[in-house]
Amino acid sequence: MTGDLTIKAITRQIDRVVRFGGIINDPWGNTRAAFQAIAKVNRKDFNLLADLECDTGGLPVARDVVLKIATETIFKK
Repeated sequence: MTGDLTIKAITRQIDRVVRFGGIINDPWGNTRAAFQAIAKVNRKDFNLLADLECDTGGLPVARDVVLKIATETIFKK
């Protein structure tokens, strides 16, 4: 799945891998569906590297970070 991600007023298109977790009926009679999305983002694309370099020349945080999003949708009767 492709979508837009905005951080610090910078919008980039990112690709996400979306996994369907399944559907259940909860005790209140609603239907729930679960999803998980994973995306890798380069922090430099969103200008998140400024003033982060250590005295030794390295970065305390990796340039690429992985975003993991878990969500549940409720379909009410």
